Order: sequence, then C-alpha cells, then structure tokens
Amino acid sequence: MTWMALLKPWQRLRTAWHHQALPAPPIAQQTAPEKPHSAPGASEQLIQILLRQQYRDLASRGGPSLDFNDVEFCCNSQNGEDGILLYIFSLIGTTNRMVLEICAGDGIECNASNLILNHGFDGLLFDGDAQLIERGRAFYAAHANSRVRPPQLVGAWITAETINDQVTAHGFSGDIDLLSLDLDGNDYWIWKALTLIRPRVVVLEFNADCSRDHVLQAGLSMGAHGNAQPLWRIAVRIRQVGS
Repeated sequence: MTWMALLKPWQRLRTAWHHQALPAPPIAQQTAPEKPHSAPGASEQLIQILLRQQYRDLASRGGPSLDFNDVEFCCNSQNGEDGILLYIFSLIGTTNRMVLEICAGDGIECNASNLILNHGFDGLLFDGDAQLIERGRAFYAAHANSRVRPPQLVGAWITAETINDQVTAHGFSGDIDLLSLDLDGNDYWIWKALTLIRPRVVVLEFNADCSRDHVLQAGLSMGAHGNAQPLWRIAVRIRQVGS
C-alpha cells in the first residue's frame, strides 16, 4: 500500500471538516452509530476523533510526518492551532489532559477551547478582563460538552512574581499536557518564572522580525509595547527546560 493510499482517508476527513459534513465510512457505522438526538457539536467531535485515528494509523505504518500547514484548522482557535494540536497529541498521546492557558480572553476563542469541548481536557484559563471571564464562564456552563465539568476561568493579572502561586492555587502543578501563552511580549519571562508545572507541549508567540543583533534589552515591561519575544530567546528557554 502506498503512502498516498494511506493519506486518502485523512484527506476525505479534512474535506468533510471544511464543509462541516460528517462522513459515514463503514467502520464509523459499525462502532459509532449516529444517535437521533446528538449533542451540539457532536459531528465536529466525531470528525476529530476519526482524524486522530487516521493520524495514528499513518504513524504506526511508518508514514511520513505531515506539514503543519496540511493539518491546521480552526474550530475555536484564532488561527490553525486546533488542527496542529490535534495532530501533535495524536502522535504523542495525552497523559492527564490538563491545559493551562494564560491570556485566554473569554476562553471561547483560544487554544484550549477545542481540547476542552471535544477532547475532555481540564482547563485553567487566565485573563485580566473580568467581563471576558464572565462571558466565558456563561458559555462553558451552557455548553453540553462542558457544563458538567467546566474549565476554571480566573480573572487575574499575571506577573512573573505571582504566576506560580496563581496556578497552584487552582490545583495545577507538576506535569500537564499543554501550556499556552499569549501575553504579547512577556511570554518568555512568564514561562521562565513558571517552574511548578512541566508542560509536554508549549504554544507561544514569537517576533520573526526581531533578530538577536538588534533586539532591545527590554525587561518585564516589554509586554506593554505589544511586542512578542524574538525566536532566539524562546530557543534559549527551550534548551533550559530540556537540560
């Protein structure tokens, strides 16, 4: 069997995702018959489960790694992070399905949302805007997939000095599956200060236009200017974590 033959089911699922139509291959009919009263978003959830199975099958057969551009899609994320995270966790698996997101807005459009709603993750989401936090709480309390066990949405300003206490106060410590940071500048400093959790996957922004030769010697106030950190500084932190 060629790699193209293995990729065809994945391509069909991708097409169905974009058209929001649920495919009905024989295996899906046998193992997961459609219920007459499906919960909202049930088709999205099933499509993602089938995608995950296809990714794992491709990897188990020694197939090639897929480019992130080919697996990205938006369900609740701002860009294509939902699809990329689904692909990554399909390959590496999950442990405790815990996700911490800092500067999550209302928690509806963020990197954690799809994992919480469609993959059973426990979420701890921080943002400094109290109105956004209340809107997110109302959303998750009403959603069929999260109203029994909604994520924790916390209205608080995050600093390097307080981050560990703020996170552990809400029951998060040690190993977690995902950390997402979107602080527009202070990502590196907050990540560096956050020593009481060990994320398996980290999502954060970097500034592709900021080279090491002319980066400003900015400190913790850098985030006030809305500038993401340069990639080389993030690479330094990755080496520190891995050592």
